[in-house]
Amino acid sequence: LIDEIPYDTAMMLINTTLFDGKWVMPYEEYQIHEETFTLADGTEKTTDLMSSGEGFYLENEAATGFVKYYENGYRFVAVLPREKGDFTMESLSLDTLLASWKNHKVIAKLPSFSFETSMQFVEILEQMGMTDAFGAGADFSRLLEGERDLFISSILQKAKIDLTAS
Repeated sequence: LIDEIPYDTAMMLINTTLFDGKWVMPYEEYQIHEETFTLADGTEKTTDLMSSGEGFYLENEAATGFVKYYENGYRFVAVLPREKGDFTMESLSLDTLLASWKNHKVIAKLPSFSFETSMQFVEILEQMGMTDAFGAGADFSRLLEGERDLFISSILQKAKIDLTAS
């Protein structure tokens, strides 16, 4: 999560969540083939696609998708918009899409991939009205004795997903 700790750091609060899901029906070697996958921006990339027959199909006016089960009752939901281009979960009407589950067999191809992102939250929280905790005017005197100014300088969230055959 952290590459280095600045020398003037007084405290760090770190929270992380890990989901290490195992498919109920893992992909077998014969189900994985190198094929062309089209990214959201229209560019094509050659990558491993995992193919399987799935029993739950999703469909509404904005998108289609399928559900694949992990062990312990968790589910992976794959969604594609009907129209090419960028989309948001709001534009796909995720609630209505999930309510449309049908017991219908579909042949699904899913790329194996890894994606990582991070986001700073100080500016977002300041825009939401939380301003007293950031900068020299913050008052955390009950946490630290002495004359040292203590304030929140960074709030970082990182997320990573590795979607693999197992």
